[in-house]
Amino acid sequence: PNSYIKKVKEYILKAVSENNLSEPDKMQFILDFVQDNIHKTEKEENKKNFDYVKFPEETLFDGQGNASSKAALAAVLYQYLGYKTAYLIMEDHAALGVAFNTNFHLNKSPEYKIGKDGYLYFFCETVDDKWEIGNISIEGTLHIKDILYLN
Repeated sequence: PNSYIKKVKEYILKAVSENNLSEPDKMQFILDFVQDNIHKTEKEENKKNFDYVKFPEETLFDGQGNASSKAALAAVLYQYLGYKTAYLIMEDHAALGVAFNTNFHLNKSPEYKIGKDGYLYFFCETVDDKWEIGNISIEGTLHIKDILYLN
């Protein structure tokens, strides 16, 4: 990872250790980091630049991004911290799926999960604050056009 991503990874690992977070809480902390620290770009700008996905480092540096860019940043953070991820593409939106370790259970309905190769990927909304892993947004209820399994 580059220096920006590496610093964020170190920050997350330190916070997880200092706060003795469980595995599900660690995963939520990663999502919260992106939701709380990267501001979403305005709707008009999102629509104009939906196809443009910033490099994760660029999103961190700018401190803002559209749904595509925020989902890409979250995917990289999850990957660098050892989680399997899927990039979810919808009509005018993008989100993330993160696979949970089978050693613990997330109590969510089946519509919040996508299965592949024995893993369950839970929907992660990165654009707005306070979304928990497994909660699905209005945009997420739209048909997923494509799923890119990243690792």
